[in-house]
Amino acid sequence: HAAARGMLIARNVVIITEGFGNSRDKHYYSPELLNRVHPLFQGVRCYQNHPTLSEDEERPERSVEDLLGYFSGVRLDNVDGKASLVGRFNYAEGELGARAKALI
Repeated sequence: HAAARGMLIARNVVIITEGFGNSRDKHYYSPELLNRVHPLFQGVRCYQNHPTLSEDEERPERSVEDLLGYFSGVRLDNVDGKASLVGRFNYAEGELGARAKALI
């Protein structure tokens, strides 16, 4: 897949790994769940941070100013012995791209 004009691609970015997620939600992501849901991550947008609870209530849609890029080519893979969703991270050139690249 070619990137859109002005987009850069980081390959083999780990999106989520089996195990417990963040400490607030305490969700457990099993290998079976990751296998079942990995198609849902195709095209999912990536933002530079999570909204606070009040921000999420006041404005549930995210700001384009926080948009860093999106995921493509998402697949289930084994990373360090754990089931993981891995894919390409497509991000823009420029200031937002530099912020995106700093996160990967």
